[in-house]
Amino acid sequence: MVKRKTSKLFQPRVFMFVIVIGMMILALLGIINLMTGKTISVNREQVIVRQAPDTTSEALVEIEAGTEVRMVEESDGWARVKVNKQITGWIPQWLLNRSDLVNDQDLGAQLLIETSVYSEKNETSEVLTSLAAGSYILVDEEAAGWLTVSIQMDEDQTSRTGYIPTRLVNLVTETLALTKINENKLADLSRYDAEAIAWARAEDDSVVIVKQNNEPVLEGENYYDDVLFYAEAGDEFSLVGDLATYANANYYLIEDEAGGRGYINSDRVQVSTYSIGRLDLPVATELSEAVIMLDPGHGGVDTGALSWDGESEEKVATLEIALAIKEQLEAEGATVLLTREADDYLELAERTEASNVSEVDLFISLHIDGSEDSYWSGTTTYYYHDSDKLFAESVNQELDTQTLENSGVIFGNFHVLRENTRPAILLELGYMSNYYDLELIFSEEYQTNIATAIKTGIENYFVEVSAIQTVNLDKSE
Repeated sequence: MVKRKTSKLFQPRVFMFVIVIGMMILALLGIINLMTGKTISVNREQVIVRQAPDTTSEALVEIEAGTEVRMVEESDGWARVKVNKQITGWIPQWLLNRSDLVNDQDLGAQLLIETSVYSEKNETSEVLTSLAAGSYILVDEEAAGWLTVSIQMDEDQTSRTGYIPTRLVNLVTETLALTKINENKLADLSRYDAEAIAWARAEDDSVVIVKQNNEPVLEGENYYDDVLFYAEAGDEFSLVGDLATYANANYYLIEDEAGGRGYINSDRVQVSTYSIGRLDLPVATELSEAVIMLDPGHGGVDTGALSWDGESEEKVATLEIALAIKEQLEAEGATVLLTREADDYLELAERTEASNVSEVDLFISLHIDGSEDSYWSGTTTYYYHDSDKLFAESVNQELDTQTLENSGVIFGNFHVLRENTRPAILLELGYMSNYYDLELIFSEEYQTNIATAIKTGIENYFVEVSAIQTVNLDKSE
């Protein structure tokens, strides 16, 4: 009898070995399928399937909320998925469980730790700069675990493209990032740097801006010199020479585009250079958060204006009114500083320096007017910088409701306004030379009413400030 050769494949031991190997392969395939072939449900809107794991990659399809997709693989915060058994592409995993993120386009980032910005998508590449922990930045692109950002280089103020590992940030909406960036910019602007401001002003080409119509441009520095022509409000000229040489000068030498020169009264023109380094709006957005400096005019050997009978002094009235205002502002939660709290003499430069160094939100200089004409009466509000006009108008609107006539809001070239880097106004709260005004000025009732009016005006101003900041944020988005 012929014996048949049994195949080795069917020998018991070999057969069992093959079965075990097969089961292991099937198990492995099952595990892989569970890991990379699992079905996930997309439970939010605006999830885009893209050609590559990159927010700027071609959009293939937008997934409707509630759609189930099969995951093929995962990599660097992205998932490769198959949609409707037809389309295969990439979706950002960091978007799926973040209801606060609108989509994969309008992105910003908050740095979780101090983070380097690299020149390439490689942590061994050149470090362009470092960003502080907690700071915010706008995101141009997220791709495979790297953020593309634009940074401003300090040395030459140019913009550079840099890269940050996504794992080192908390992704946020572009709107939130812009809000935080603007807040930080405002805080930076509120810092007073005397040396930097002086340097920038020295380098600036000063523009002289006329603030009223029919302003004579003269042949010389004297009121009686011949008139060359009349300038109109808004006309601009170049200042001839160094601005520093014009300190407290009555006239500026100006030049027009054709090279023609003449002299113009410094009281009725604004110089652009003085706006360098200024804070256009207060940092605070409401009175209870504000730091306000009150400047009682004159003091010490400087009596200010005298009453018609020579018995009363302006310096006394301004301090009394300042203390009345201080009491009301502090009752609303504001922090109030005084340039002087007693009968002390201060130079004008000392008053503005106190405002600048203290980095106050608002500065108000208090005065009582005087005139050779005893019939002159009423209150007036002055500003120098255009950005302070709203502040002046808000306060003056309330002064206009008081007993004395109101002369409105007027441009004024006063040292404490011109040299101030904070929002600043100067108030003339009556006339020492007018009998009726004088009776009111030193009365407790008038001082209380004036304090209330100024407080209300400041409150109204902060409402406007808050609205402006909201508009500015919308424009920057």
